[in-house]
Amino acid sequence: MVICMEFIRMFRKIITKVNPVLSNKIMYCVLMKKKLNLKNPQTFNEKINWLKIYKYPKDNYIAKCVDKYRLHEVLRENNLSKYSVNLLGVWDNANDIDWEKLPNKFVLKCNHGSKYNIICSNKEDFDKQKAIKKLNKWLKEDFGLVSGELHYSGFDRKIICEEYLGKNIVDFQIWCTYGEILFVVIINNPHGLNEKATYDENWNRLNFVTSLPKINHNVKKPKYFEKMKDIAKELSKNLIFLRLDFYILENDTIKISEMTFSPSSGFIFWNPSDINDKLGKKINLEKVKNK
Repeated sequence: MVICMEFIRMFRKIITKVNPVLSNKIMYCVLMKKKLNLKNPQTFNEKINWLKIYKYPKDNYIAKCVDKYRLHEVLRENNLSKYSVNLLGVWDNANDIDWEKLPNKFVLKCNHGSKYNIICSNKEDFDKQKAIKKLNKWLKEDFGLVSGELHYSGFDRKIICEEYLGKNIVDFQIWCTYGEILFVVIINNPHGLNEKATYDENWNRLNFVTSLPKINHNVKKPKYFEKMKDIAKELSKNLIFLRLDFYILENDTIKISEMTFSPSSGFIFWNPSDINDKLGKKINLEKVKNK
């Protein structure tokens, strides 16, 4: 199984490097079981794929925002440093990490992709050599080629260390277009079951999710919901699409975790499926096609 996944990743990288349009069409057909319409995209998934192929790779600001290291700079420039997760270190090679200077608990990440994370909850039991090997392997991989999202390629790859925020943090996503909130998603146990619930900006429960399983009970509105909305509207006011992700900590404080422009690489399994069409109508590609 591991060998099969490695082969698939290698195949994706080769095809994307040669022909990113073909690569994404193949991935879309395999995953979504339908053809990808790029000539006249209508659904949310189709429009995100159009953006990641034709617009995002040319946008230096997008590249800056998805870089988990430079995201700290973006937040600082927008006077949002208080919502930034504390940065404890940055390195170009895992062999350069000074473990003695790190606290007992921390999180290591590569800045150039998704799922390149290692959580240390106790440094005494932490396998440093295993982490070094894994991090350096990740640094060698061009995530943009693997996922077909070329806005993750082309910037310097680094390892960053961020503050450990706790065990029971909650992921909170605000999906926006040009300062308008489309919906919000709250995710319980982000490193486990990933149960999700979807609400509108007035905290009315919506009848769809981006994947299963669904949280069946109603979720209490977060303490800083209004502030999170204000931040999302401000950061997305000039962007055709932004998913702004927050962490809600055990003490109810909030931190911004990432800015995402092509969630699930545009291969989202909407439930129910007609939400894909309804949200597609909200994304106006003409504004960016004419630029």
